[in-house]
Amino acid sequence: MKKLFFIAMLLTWGMALFPQSQNSSSESDLIATYTKQAVDFYNAQDYDTAISYYEKALRIYQETVGENHADTALVYNNIGTIYCAKENYDTALIYYEKSLKISETVLDKQHPYLCATYQNIGYVYLAYEDYDTSLAYYEKALSVALSAFGEIHIETATCYDYISIIYAQLGDYENSLAYCKKEVAIKELLLKDTLELCQSYDALIGLCTYFGNWDTALEYELKNLKIREKVLGKNNIDIAIRYFSIAKIYYSKANYDKALEYAEAAVKISEESSEEKNNNSPDFYHLLGTIYNAKGDYTKALKYEEKSLEEESGSYAYTTIGLIYSNIGDYDKALLYYENALLKARETVEDSSAIVASIYNNIGVVYVDMGKLNEALEYFEKASTIFIKNYGELHSDTALNYNNIGFIYFKKKSYETALHYYKKALSIFEQLFGDSHVHIATTNNNIGLLYDEMGDYDSALLYYKKALTICENILGEKHFDTAQTLNHIGSVYQKQNDSINAIYYWKKSQQGLSLSHYDKSIELFSSQLFSRIPDPAFTRETLTLATDMVERARLDLASLKDDILRQGSLCHGVKLPDPCAALIQLRFGFRKLLAQTCNLALLLEHQLIHIRSAQLFELFLRHNACSLFLSALALLRSRMCSLRSISSFSRAFTASSYVL
Repeated sequence: MKKLFFIAMLLTWGMALFPQSQNSSSESDLIATYTKQAVDFYNAQDYDTAISYYEKALRIYQETVGENHADTALVYNNIGTIYCAKENYDTALIYYEKSLKISETVLDKQHPYLCATYQNIGYVYLAYEDYDTSLAYYEKALSVALSAFGEIHIETATCYDYISIIYAQLGDYENSLAYCKKEVAIKELLLKDTLELCQSYDALIGLCTYFGNWDTALEYELKNLKIREKVLGKNNIDIAIRYFSIAKIYYSKANYDKALEYAEAAVKISEESSEEKNNNSPDFYHLLGTIYNAKGDYTKALKYEEKSLEEESGSYAYTTIGLIYSNIGDYDKALLYYENALLKARETVEDSSAIVASIYNNIGVVYVDMGKLNEALEYFEKASTIFIKNYGELHSDTALNYNNIGFIYFKKKSYETALHYYKKALSIFEQLFGDSHVHIATTNNNIGLLYDEMGDYDSALLYYKKALTICENILGEKHFDTAQTLNHIGSVYQKQNDSINAIYYWKKSQQGLSLSHYDKSIELFSSQLFSRIPDPAFTRETLTLATDMVERARLDLASLKDDILRQGSLCHGVKLPDPCAALIQLRFGFRKLLAQTCNLALLLEHQLIHIRSAQLFELFLRHNACSLFLSALALLRSRMCSLRSISSFSRAFTASSYVL
């Protein structure tokens, strides 16, 4: 928390703002001497000596001008300020209130000095965590500042700053953001190219991030970086931290290439820095690992998470490694690393900590992927209890957990219970973020899926379209989440026998499909093709896109295989758990790709398109002589396998383990 104590006012305001006290020349000289010594000792953090000199000045004022005088009030204020610096808030408040009582009697109600006194008392109540009382005093200070100084003044900006802080403490982030924007607007005019302006940018960026307003957060973070580079130069840890923050914003926008660019720049400065070993390197490596995990490059993700662990980053690296193994289908290892994350977390926090709850939540997700819904529900409910205890109902982590619990009941086909949890989550998100946030889009999409499954297509469309509006506004039309929502809408229209709208939304969805999500993209193509829309042109176009995606994914995986063989069992020089994580990634990637290819091959047969379905498998045979592939090829060429046998084959292949 920032601290502004106004101690300099004794020197700068004493002559300008108050009636002149009738002291003799010798008394005035003595007061000036005591005051200077008090300020010097205060700056040297010798607070007791500073107080003793102010008390000497106070006695002279009391003897010459009396208790009820502005000069006496000013000394009371500054003694209170020193007690505040000592964090002796009870004594500080006594002196501040003495100062205020005198000032309100002898000074005009809009006198500038009252702005300082109101702020100082407001600060004490802020330290007490009595936010309502603190807010009342800062609002009085703001009223005086606007009257005495006007809008464009540093004291007015300071009032806006603290009011923003208080609203944030009260959980009213909308008002906090509004006052923070006012503060920044003033400081941009008065404090150009200063680190003090950068501190205000930091607060605004934090609030924009809370609301998921990534574009505004990025705008101010780039301004922040420009000033700091100008003032501090480009090669210091502070600049690395700014790169780190920018990388996190790009990561949140799902722009992983830009996130990687800034994260690598942060790591480069950190590694080359001549400063003593800083505490940020583990976080920088952890972010790199997180980005590579999101990009699907699990080998590099593990490399950087291992480096993060080497430099001690707490439970977070273990958590991300658990997520990586979960993503590549090695659920036992994922659970092992989550257990390690729990052990690490418990070294510093209680079991009732939100950190522990987050790990419980991740364990629950693994059990969902394993199909163990009861175990998943147990962990989600344990996490929910802790989140509510720590944050209450009105918190994003509580709402996210309700979403997870709702999903379990959805999978169990307990639709009413699922809807209950989804709507609780939605209500919390809307209270926190308004009507436009990615969490709101996700929850609307979940509710749409639920109504879709129940056959209530009108309600499904209502919620899908709410999700779509948010996705398009925040993530853009070419983001995969937007594509999935468009696909859901198209599917509902298809179920309503509205082929025109179905094809319209499906074509739009195809714009957001990419190689970075090849398995889900191919699955989405397959779902559209299985719909049997009576439009040969659409079918042929979609099959072309799907088969192209298969070939591009195969080439990408083949390249990864070649890279692994060149590097040997030590992936990029990093010792990884046995078996090699890169080989696990490759094997898992081929499993997913072949499972989706089975569906496409069947579609080629089913749609009577004049392309031999076996050709898709022949693509793999160029690089992989595997008996399972050969068996699949023989089955398809025999043209005797039914839909059931193909589906069974896909499931068997996905569950099998084979050697490349």
